Amino acid sequence: MQKQTDRELVILARAGDKEAFGELLGRYQPMALRIAQGMVRQEEVARELVQEAWLAAYLSLHQLRDEERFKGWLYSIVLNVCRSYVRDQRGTTLSLEAMLGGVRYDTVAFSGASIDPQEMAEAHELRQRMLRAVNALWPKERAVTLLFYCEQLSIREIAARLEISESAVKSRLFQARKRLRTTHKS
Repeated sequence: MQKQTDRELVILARAGDKEAFGELLGRYQPMALRIAQGMVRQEEVARELVQEAWLAAYLSLHQLRDEERFKGWLYSIVLNVCRSYVRDQRGTTLSLEAMLGGVRYDTVAFSGASIDPQEMAEAHELRQRMLRAVNALWPKERAVTLLFYCEQLSIREIAARLEISESAVKSRLFQARKRLRTTHKS
């Protein structure tokens, strides 16, 4: 199995071959751990998040449209799982305006002695709407959107990570922004 391509292994795994999925796990476990450890800085938590990401990948393997892009797809899943954990731990939220208006990244941190409960409720609702909107994007659009806005990677860095062209990254970001604006207006 070690000589098989990711595409071949994904096809076998979709057909129920657990050994094929195990081979994918072996190939990309180090990458997944590096991503998670870079985001959470706690080895045990990182390992748990990677396990969660692998489970999510296994359960949604049928949604992978291009079997040759497994690595980039897995990267985005690990990133999403870790981002979710970090957001929950820090009590931060992404700004919907940042997603819709092209600002790179904006965080609203809840720190300070006096917090208005109404503002907290509104911020929470804004976060929930933004997450629903981003989750509704096509997987390829969602991946570049999260890498650009959350990870603050450049177009070139995203292209390298996902193994796609820079023009493909720009196109996916354009389409994602368009969908998010449409979602925001409705």
